[in-house]
Amino acid sequence: MNLLQDFLDALRMQDWSQAGGPMRMSQKLEIADYGHARLPGNVRTLMERIDAMGGAPTTAGGNLNRAFVEGIFDSIQMTPVWRKSILAINKVLNEPDVIDLLRARKVAHAAGFLAPRQKKFHLTRKGKKLLAPDQAGEFYRALFSGYFQRFNLAYDVIREDIPAIQETFPAIVWRMDAVVRDWTPVAGLALRILLPAPLQRVREAATTFFCEDEILISYIYNPLERMGLLEHDGDAACPFGITKKSRIKTTRLWRKFLWFDWQP
Repeated sequence: MNLLQDFLDALRMQDWSQAGGPMRMSQKLEIADYGHARLPGNVRTLMERIDAMGGAPTTAGGNLNRAFVEGIFDSIQMTPVWRKSILAINKVLNEPDVIDLLRARKVAHAAGFLAPRQKKFHLTRKGKKLLAPDQAGEFYRALFSGYFQRFNLAYDVIREDIPAIQETFPAIVWRMDAVVRDWTPVAGLALRILLPAPLQRVREAATTFFCEDEILISYIYNPLERMGLLEHDGDAACPFGITKKSRIKTTRLWRKFLWFDWQP
């Protein structure tokens, strides 16, 4: 028991920017390993466009302006149903209307790839360096850290913020590494992957209309699927991704990128 607690404490205290630690993240990926995944693909597309333009103009509210959004819209990865819905609802496109673009920009900022300056978004020195093809592995690792450690995952959650999930995220991923290597139902998975404190907090937050499984879909499963680390057996065209009726499993990219130094 002490060994397990020591391991969980080490996961919680790990410096994600360092190569060591109990949660290991490969730096040897190539763009082809994750280019199909929506979030890394969209972040790269966004950064390449901003780099080519020498900066992307912003609105008074700090969003990408309408001309930039409409110019990049066709290049942003999203489900066909979601794209069709956006075009049907909006006569013009503002950044908040294109959630996949908005998320990519916010996560890129959290990862340290972008920064606002003089009414434009510019690539940072780090962003310019990691956008190079020979830095593809470090790009993905930095994006993973930015998304799951510094970006607030509650951004995509319909209900309230539950910081305990993100605070114990490495332990959750460690459990999922063992539990969802093959097709596993989403229903009831919380008990198998959450530590006691976040599990209690999730159950307190659950309601008749937003159960614990749906909380974890928003907080954990959909973000991991956007990174190409999970797949699900639902309708690929569904704009909402994983549902409580889905089954999920880790992908080849997960097994290539993530592993754990655990020797009980």
